[in-house]
Amino acid sequence: MSDTAFSAHARRRRTSPRRPAASAPVDLPPKTAEVALLPITAIPEQALGLAGGAWVSEQRARNRTRLSLRTAEVLKTRGVAIDFETSPSVIIPLIGMAQDEGREELVDLWARLLATALDPAARHHYRRDFVAIAAGLEPMDMLCLQKLDSGATKAWRYRRESVAKALCQSQDRVDLALSSLARLGLIDPAKLDGTDFQPFVTPLGREFLTALGRG
Repeated sequence: MSDTAFSAHARRRRTSPRRPAASAPVDLPPKTAEVALLPITAIPEQALGLAGGAWVSEQRARNRTRLSLRTAEVLKTRGVAIDFETSPSVIIPLIGMAQDEGREELVDLWARLLATALDPAARHHYRRDFVAIAAGLEPMDMLCLQKLDSGATKAWRYRRESVAKALCQSQDRVDLALSSLARLGLIDPAKLDGTDFQPFVTPLGREFLTALGRG
């Protein structure tokens, strides 16, 4: 290489801007990144794999459809139009939990709660803690609660044994249901087993039943 060519080459090296070093990519664990981007309600679906997740998604979609149809029926019976001014903080948790319920008796329960939350004249009876209560109920629990609040909750004949007999259920099933109702705060077991004529259903239980309505 001649002196002239060498000098030109040296000048180009001195004047050429240096390329910034490429920053090392931040590697996130693939599963963590995927889960972080999923809606919370989809996480159980992904945990079951493709086939299981598709089944859960399909069941939830069907349950939401049933909930919507039943809620519309309840509102129509009550003569109420859907009010879209209801706060999302009320509606979203309710629907999020209700979409996992496919048992007919409890779909009706969720629909009645949703109808009350959407009813401007009745929503003052709705409490957000009703979502956790409804999620903890079994069909037998509701049968027992309705029996205890059927207009004769002060009568001696509505004791544990009489409830089982009236519902044609075993004493064990009824006792389990009553224990569940007590744990959820809907009945007072001390009054249920007492000898006086006090109501068995608590104020929370009566308000919960009021929120369910008659429609």
